[in-house]
Amino acid sequence: MHPASSYPAQGAGDALGERAAAKSKEADHSIAVKGHETMGVIGIVQLLFDLYVIVLLARVLLSWFQVDPQNPIANLIHQLTEPLLAPIRRLLPQTGPMDFSPMVAFIVALFVEQIVLTLLRSALR
Repeated sequence: MHPASSYPAQGAGDALGERAAAKSKEADHSIAVKGHETMGVIGIVQLLFDLYVIVLLARVLLSWFQVDPQNPIANLIHQLTEPLLAPIRRLLPQTGPMDFSPMVAFIVALFVEQIVLTLLRSALR
């Protein structure tokens, strides 16, 4: 004979306890899923900023070599970076053959990344 059957009140209490435990597990799972989604969004934003910094680095490296102006990869890199570099170039004083706009762009990108990630973390809490 099962011990719960000899004490009906205890059997009901066990069922309530099991139901409460199941609800607690569901709550823990929803918190974990929400945390995973939050990290997913933040991870994607970090990845996008990292990719942009890599594209900026590629732009700097391309400037050291003679590249065919019709090269589609070079054109893509130029199109992705020029919207950020052109305004910075206009603000910086002329320094001869050296272009410091990519260096400033790196700093700006890292600064903006930190601001965006901080805002995302606080919004997704």
